[in-house]
This record gives sequence, C-alpha cells and structure tokens, in this order.
Amino acid sequence: LAPGPEGGVFAAIHPGYYSDIRSGVRRFSASGRQIWSRSFSQDAEVSLGDIASDASGLYLTFREPPELIGGEVHHALRKYRNDGSVAWTVRWTGHPLFVNPDARGYPAVAVQGGTVYVFYDPVWDGARAIARFDTDDGVRAADWPVPVPTAYPAYDWLTSDVAATNDGVYTMT
Repeated sequence: LAPGPEGGVFAAIHPGYYSDIRSGVRRFSASGRQIWSRSFSQDAEVSLGDIASDASGLYLTFREPPELIGGEVHHALRKYRNDGSVAWTVRWTGHPLFVNPDARGYPAVAVQGGTVYVFYDPVWDGARAIARFDTDDGVRAADWPVPVPTAYPAYDWLTSDVAATNDGVYTMT
C-alpha cells in the first residue's frame, strides 16, 4: 500500500500463480471505493515489486517474463498518474548494474522531492545499487546508479528496502 491523493490509497495486487485475477494496481478513495484498476497482460506472469507515491502519482517496480520483451527477463519502474494513466515506464536491460535476469528479490522504491529512488539487488554476489530517476519523465540521473555495500553478503537473499526524506536516502540491506 502507498498513500494516495485525498486520503485514499494505492494498492499493488499480486494474486499468485494459481489465480485467475491478474496482477495490477488499484486506487481507492478514503472511504474504500475503488476509483480505478490497471492490470497487466494475462498472457504472461508479471511479478509486482514495491510501490511508492507522491502528489503526482504512483511508482511501481515489477518484473516481466521473457515472452513479453524479446526473450529477456528484466525489471522495470512505471509511473501511473493519479487518473490511472501511464506516464512512463523504464526497463533495465543493458545497464551493467541492472543486467542480471536472475537477480534476487524485487527493486524497492521511494520518492521524495521530484526524485524516484530504486534500490536493487542486481547480481548474485550480494552487491546492491541505487538508481535515481526524475518523477516527471523517468530519466535516470547520469551519475546513478551507485553501488551500495552490503554489511552481510551471506544474507544477500534478504529483502531490501529504501526510504527517502528531505535529509537523504536510506537503505536496509
């Protein structure tokens, strides 16, 4: 869940492999009424990651299987506007820090002050990275991603998280 406009919430729905409900995101009003719902294709399993929101919309990380994008598994970040329309989608295929299709876990996401931060486990050796994107157009900052050392490499399978405040960006590894 992530806070939505006017006291409502956004929710990521991932029902699992044995359900006829599709993965997607929904926006609910403060009274619990569903305002909109956006689903991914039924033709392939899309795995949802993390969500965050700001006044302009919802940010969702997810993983698409090979049949959706030319034979490669990859992770992505998508922004939905408050009306449910897609503003942009960024996919990580080809960047050296985001190239491993077998990376553990899902990217964590946080948003603060016009910037989206994605904390990601790109490789199997316990290394992690943070990427920074503009909230308006999804463009990645030129000097990012940056590597993040892991205190406990033996436990690199643990879920990671990220938070952003006016004072900085914080990670849990």
